[in-house]
Amino acid sequence: MRKTKRIWEWGTRWLGMVIFGLALSAFSSPQYQVCAWGWDRFGECDVPADLTNAAQVAVGGNTSLALRSDGTVAAWGENDYGECNVPSWLSNVTQVAGGASDGLALRADGTVVSWGENWFGQTNVPAGLSNVVQVAGGEYCCMALRSDGTVAAWGWNNSGQLGIASAVNVKAIAAGIFCFAALKSDGTVTAYGSSQGDLEGLNNVVAIAVGDTNVVALKSDGTTVIWDGSTYFSGPSGVKGIAGLANASAFLKTDGTVEVDGPGEFGTADVPPGLTNVVAIAANASGHILALAPVQNFATAAPIATTLAPDIGESNVFMTGSVSPNLLPTAAWFEWGTSTNYGNATEAQSVGSASGPQGIFAAIDGLQPLTTFNYRVVASNALGVVDGANVSCETLMPSNYVASVQIDNGSLRLVSGASAPSRPPPSVWASADFVNWTNIGTATALQPGLFQYYDSNVTNANLPRRFYRLSWP
Repeated sequence: MRKTKRIWEWGTRWLGMVIFGLALSAFSSPQYQVCAWGWDRFGECDVPADLTNAAQVAVGGNTSLALRSDGTVAAWGENDYGECNVPSWLSNVTQVAGGASDGLALRADGTVVSWGENWFGQTNVPAGLSNVVQVAGGEYCCMALRSDGTVAAWGWNNSGQLGIASAVNVKAIAAGIFCFAALKSDGTVTAYGSSQGDLEGLNNVVAIAVGDTNVVALKSDGTTVIWDGSTYFSGPSGVKGIAGLANASAFLKTDGTVEVDGPGEFGTADVPPGLTNVVAIAANASGHILALAPVQNFATAAPIATTLAPDIGESNVFMTGSVSPNLLPTAAWFEWGTSTNYGNATEAQSVGSASGPQGIFAAIDGLQPLTTFNYRVVASNALGVVDGANVSCETLMPSNYVASVQIDNGSLRLVSGASAPSRPPPSVWASADFVNWTNIGTATALQPGLFQYYDSNVTNANLPRRFYRLSWP
């Protein structure tokens, strides 16, 4: 029932493979950043702001994973089944992979750790499994490549994909929704599951990837071939890395750019502009892509804009602004106060790692009426902190600021009923038609924040229609 609900509600969403076009574990410099785009319903594209030392990236169903250069693992996105609950003790990791709703980690000693959902035993790593050199996760099933070229596979076997456990002379593996694939040491490829059998005529392959059921192969000359289960299609050339999507594929070009071939559902074809010098990619059939690129490739600290508050009340201000993360995980907040020294700050909030402007909003209340407040957006990413321009706004006059209009000894008297101690008495304007206004004087202070004004032109004998308004310097 659970499986059926997910297929019908969300459509084809699972892919648990990690795609390698390079030996990603070699990227141990802390100067690599993660960029994400595509399907983001569960925050799988919201790269953690503190992830500044990524060495490898991987994808799960609706989750993203990154191996840090210190051998620890970060995971974010959907966490309904604990797929983002990386064991706190996990360390010395050399590769990560994601399944439908589980995670896999290969440790330096050749052992495997798994966490998350276990409906089909996919987190039950086989006892005694060792000498592992690569792991991959599919839909409720996992596999591991041993150093002797054999494969262990466990979990759900709905399409016969676990038949890959019979393979020998394997040098790389890839997992999709209903298909596992093995790259043999002779450069040929065999598929197991929904795309069963040897991919005849395909040779000189150096890397493989799987989408939902499609297999993508990278050849030694940089050309690519896509197998949909019955037909071969030629992909781009000049490629050094590949990843599989639902009905599409992603290609890392030798010039460090990323190209998506196919429908590119959920925005996966919208590669962030300016994304270059990419060293690795990972993708999945639920529709999001991760890219790893040097931090120097990203723009300088996030450009930001502070915008005029659209909602100002007597004691509250709704502050707005925007931040362009420029592909770096970025956090932003507001500084505010009665002067440009501010003195107050809202809680920092993540604005993700998109290339373009992202809105940021915050409300403050408990303010004094008729008081000038200043605020600005502040943003922070791995390249520094940037302050936005200052915006000033004034809280509104309380509805009872003019509490009464009285006839007192033959003259009109306006009496204030609310206090704004920081403001001087206002100027008083009068009009007979609500169009033409005349400044008739300045109110007199009764005490700080309270005032009155006598209009001597109005008497008991002469009381024409007259409108008043107040203004402050």
